[in-house]
Amino acid sequence: MHEAKKAGKKIQKALAGQTFSEKELNINIFIGVSNYPENCSSLDGLITAVKNALLEAKRSNRVNAVVTLKEIAD
Repeated sequence: MHEAKKAGKKIQKALAGQTFSEKELNINIFIGVSNYPENCSSLDGLITAVKNALLEAKRSNRVNAVVTLKEIAD
């Protein structure tokens, strides 16, 4: 979990401040992280857990958020 979150933050840093295309578009990135079997008991459950973590990252209104399912519960 820690390594996945660390990787997400690394991706965010790589994209931070970058502009894309001639219109200088900026992007925000939201990443949801979960793991098996701590957060679920099946592949479908894992996908649902990741979706929930991603939705929480978006809801947090923190630009470039990486949220783990554990942080939602805490």
